[in-house]
Amino acid sequence: MSAYYLKTDDISQVADGFSRVYFDLSHHIKHNWQAIAKLEWGVQLSTTDDSIIVNHNGLTSTGPSSDTLWLRQGFVGVEHQDYGRFTLGKQWGVSYDIGGVTDWF
Repeated sequence: MSAYYLKTDDISQVADGFSRVYFDLSHHIKHNWQAIAKLEWGVQLSTTDDSIIVNHNGLTSTGPSSDTLWLRQGFVGVEHQDYGRFTLGKQWGVSYDIGGVTDWF
């Protein structure tokens, strides 16, 4: 879970820091193959109408901002050190392989 505090001359605000919950699973099969699965959800902590606000994660582009929990990634597949990875489900594309190096909150 993550949150941040923003203080300026006009505002004092606590906001979501883009919280996530995920399970990353793997199981060794024969001949250097491995079964893999990942389930990751985005979490909106809460919504209040007070002057200190913990709500509306601005980075919910993969889910409705009204949802408390939404699926970011969910996939299964197999992986081999020589042949690569074969997966099926909701996951990041090639553009994330390039731009993902900046995905450090």
